[in-house]
Amino acid sequence: MTQSKRHNLLIWVIRPAFGVVAIILSEVLHVCTLD
Repeated sequence: MTQSKRHNLLIWVIRPAFGVVAIILSEVLHVCTLD
């Protein structure tokens, strides 16, 4: 039971973090291509 809860928490922490990283990466790529 605890394992499942921990896994759920991991998903909820990683998903937004991954989204933020993806946004930052796209911004950086956009700036790089503009240069």
